[in-house]
Amino acid sequence: MGNRGRCFRVSCVTVLWLLCASSTLTPAQAQSPESSFTGATASSMLDQIASALVAHNPGRMFATFDLNKMTDGPLFKQQTILFFRQTDVIRVLFNQIETSMEDGKGLVTVQAEINAEPSDVFQMPALHKRAQLRLVAEPSGRGWKFTDIQPRTFFSIQP
Repeated sequence: MGNRGRCFRVSCVTVLWLLCASSTLTPAQAQSPESSFTGATASSMLDQIASALVAHNPGRMFATFDLNKMTDGPLFKQQTILFFRQTDVIRVLFNQIETSMEDGKGLVTVQAEINAEPSDVFQMPALHKRAQLRLVAEPSGRGWKFTDIQPRTFFSIQP
């Protein structure tokens, strides 16, 4: 597929992010983004995950998570790194369904689709998944970080 295909995928992710980020902020939200988890905040975080997947950059993806606050965070990290190692080309699409706040935490529901081509075609077949993801975000020192994602197996080679 080469670089031309990868550029197209990033463009699709960017277009999706622009569509999802169309919510308007109140003046209070615009002045203090850390106080409220908004649709734009969620879109930005999801865009970072999507672009990290396409670029095969696990560090950039993990930057959106607080693995220390996440139950079984090290296991999630290990599973996701294995996913990166066993795949070559990754395409992902996130469609943000709902964003809300509950007990000081941000919640976002996303319809997600991922296609991954294996790094070794003899090891496993191409992977295609669709799932509704539920992510929980908490305020951190600089903005928001995801502290939970369900189902976690979405970022694995398990069908």
